[in-house]
Amino acid sequence: MGSTRRAFTPEYKEQSVAFVLDGGRPVAEVARNIGVHEMTLGKWVKVAREAAESGKNPDARLGESERTSRLVRSTSVPAAVAPFFPTTRSPSQCPGTWRSATSSGRS
Repeated sequence: MGSTRRAFTPEYKEQSVAFVLDGGRPVAEVARNIGVHEMTLGKWVKVAREAAESGKNPDARLGESERTSRLVRSTSVPAAVAPFFPTTRSPSQCPGTWRSATSSGRS
């Protein structure tokens, strides 16, 4: 039996974030009081803070370039492990890559 995912309205999120930002209360305390996971409320607060800094609506749809830049930032290789990963590779250098039957000389 899987659990169902709860959906929260934008108004509910705004009020919850206001308890933290305007009320000066800790995220953990507010999360316990309203019955949501601490990490969930923490993400809402983070999004609201970033939106306030950039002056944008946190619920607004992202543009293509903004979506791409967020994806690149979230998937970048940390500097500590970067030496272990090659920067570029052609498909022919990747072992186990799929090749069509015609490219390998078979018909």
